[in-house]
Amino acid sequence: MGSERDRVRERSGSVDSVSGTPEEVCLKRVRTLTNAILELVPVKSETLKVEDRKKIRDMVCEINQLFGEQNGILKEVRSTAEKRATAEPTRAPANPRQTYADKLKRSSVTVAVHPSEKQTSEDTKRQLAEKVDVVANKIGVRGVKKGRDGAVFVECSSKKDAEKLRISVAEKMQDAK
Repeated sequence: MGSERDRVRERSGSVDSVSGTPEEVCLKRVRTLTNAILELVPVKSETLKVEDRKKIRDMVCEINQLFGEQNGILKEVRSTAEKRATAEPTRAPANPRQTYADKLKRSSVTVAVHPSEKQTSEDTKRQLAEKVDVVANKIGVRGVKKGRDGAVFVECSSKKDAEKLRISVAEKMQDAK
């Protein structure tokens, strides 16, 4: 009986010759080990109680089944990740650092709005937002900056948008230049 155990131990040794994905190698190793355990715990034995042998064999079979299920899940995750990697082109970072030359390349036009009477740029900005509806007029605004002496600088997406903004400011904000 000792020689049979040695033979089983030799068969349950390392599985270096197995190739495939890591989860396939792991699954083959688990199956080899569970088969070795099942051979070491025979169906009939005088040294182990019948209940204990049955529990050991059932647990080993359950471990084998769980590793098989885990292997299936890993394969599905791997294939899904591979599909996504091939389907989606790589994107540039969401917020790349821009150089001075990159900023100059952007085609935008800035409109300066100066108040006719003395006030803060915050007040001018608030009046501009209240009186000129950029959404209704479909004016593309990239940004608004405050200047000195109450001035506000509105960066528009195009010359057309800048002209629309100039006309709206002239019509609705008579107190602004």
